[in-house]
Amino acid sequence: MDSRELIMKSEVEKTSNGVYTTAIFAICLIIGGLTSLRLGQDANWDLLNYHLYDAWAFFHHGLSQDYFPASIQSYFPPYLDLPYYILSTKLIPNHPKLIAFAMGVPYGILIFVVFLINWRILSVKQESSSTEKVILCILSTAFGVSGSATITQVGTTFNEIQTAALSLIGVLLLLMSSSRPSHVDIDKQRATQLTYIFYSGLMFGLAAGLKLTAIIYGAGGGFAVLSLCGRPLKRLQRVVVFSGGWIIAYLISCGYWDLELYKETGNPFFPLFNGIFRSTWAPEQNFSDGRFFPHGMVEMLFYPFFWMQKSAITVIESPFVDPRFAIVFSLTAVIGLTFLFLWIKRGRPKGDVIDLEQIDIILIFSFTSFYIWETLFSILRYLIEVEALLGVFMLCVALRSTVSLGVRISYRLCSVFMAFLLLVVSIVTVYPQMGRVKFSKNEFEITHSQLPHHSLVILAGVPIGYLVPFLVGDDSASRVIGMNDTIGLSQQTGLGAIISHEISTWTGPIFVVARHDTLISASQLSSYHLFPMGNCSIIHENIDSENFICPLTLSPNTNKWPSVGSTP
Repeated sequence: MDSRELIMKSEVEKTSNGVYTTAIFAICLIIGGLTSLRLGQDANWDLLNYHLYDAWAFFHHGLSQDYFPASIQSYFPPYLDLPYYILSTKLIPNHPKLIAFAMGVPYGILIFVVFLINWRILSVKQESSSTEKVILCILSTAFGVSGSATITQVGTTFNEIQTAALSLIGVLLLLMSSSRPSHVDIDKQRATQLTYIFYSGLMFGLAAGLKLTAIIYGAGGGFAVLSLCGRPLKRLQRVVVFSGGWIIAYLISCGYWDLELYKETGNPFFPLFNGIFRSTWAPEQNFSDGRFFPHGMVEMLFYPFFWMQKSAITVIESPFVDPRFAIVFSLTAVIGLTFLFLWIKRGRPKGDVIDLEQIDIILIFSFTSFYIWETLFSILRYLIEVEALLGVFMLCVALRSTVSLGVRISYRLCSVFMAFLLLVVSIVTVYPQMGRVKFSKNEFEITHSQLPHHSLVILAGVPIGYLVPFLVGDDSASRVIGMNDTIGLSQQTGLGAIISHEISTWTGPIFVVARHDTLISASQLSSYHLFPMGNCSIIHENIDSENFICPLTLSPNTNKWPSVGSTP
């Protein structure tokens, strides 16, 4: 076969691989959309609180008009919320099923990326048929992407799936950086590796800029980069390149928002880390959610084993059961001890160091990310990146042992075992319920009409921020103030003074909006010299219980504050 025939054969193979890859990508997107449809319309607590409001505020007035309408989340970057807001209120508000399908697309992208990671790992020095590898890839991918943290959020506005897809693209790029073709000279290999590492840093930085909770995976990626083979100076160079990519992407995606926050409040991450930046708008403390941290060393070391019994110890607001992490931890311990015994018995590893390097990227990224997550959050929703890799993590543990010992692993046997595990977890898993409703005729069905021009709207409690776009609309003269725990803590701060002045000098209509369970707190508005005026109205909607809207006045009177029992 001459050179021309070789080139033609190579081009045919590339075209064929491209067609297969495109087909797999399309199938993954369809699976993502159909899964979202199957789960129902999103009505989660965070959507009711801030995801819709933040996107609406971004288009209408940015940061400078309202005060804490959605508690501390009012000041989070809104960029990931924009697609849902546009779809649900502008483009296709009358097609909730189509919206749900579109919101499932990021899940499809996540599946595709995890599949590619599995395929790359399974191509490490193992002679096996493509069919066997495809089957094992599918099973391994399904094991990870069907976990509780992931499935619970498919099609929702939590936005963790979007950042997880970006972070795992970063992991895939790190795996690609470890590939060193023999026909390429060393200098070109080094430049290509640094390029992939830089792009990987971009992905991790973009994820963190879009949602700050994803910052922990940048750290996991950094440890994985540090593990790549080479002298200390080369390792340092790679970490610097990775960090540079991370910083650039973060500044591009969130730098402007942080700067505007700093101008407005004196804290670029407001209201987070206010114990450090000391904005006068909020108490000098670092807001954090400590409900889900493990209690004691035993729980910390064996936390996933406590997730195998419903509501015993939880890392999410709703009870759940998921044995995936416990299974993987157990198998890792068994395989690890077996490998250690054989390694001691047989001597030093025989495997190619580059093969082990790709496997170690997955192992180190997953281990470090999990324990950083456990230390900083312990909230299940933030664990998708590690959960999605559980299947490939098990394969990496097995491959790490067999490659090092010069033993060939059977993909067929692995497929049978993975299928058995997938069946077990499918039967045992009880997914947490995070706010779904049946599809309505429209995505939002709000009965109350828009409020008068130049209205002051006070939200008593959370989560009711999603009502603001429908009550205020495009009226730039109206203002919204949230009266919640954060504001209560801020009465003696600069923000408290701003709110008091805003209320006392208001010349237009004033209303308070409250939930069924927060209406009683409206009476606390008397401390701002506000008083009830007339009867309340009920706001009926399709994704929440009844809410109430009541007129207020700055003029003292004898009217009683409304209560649930007395409100029409």
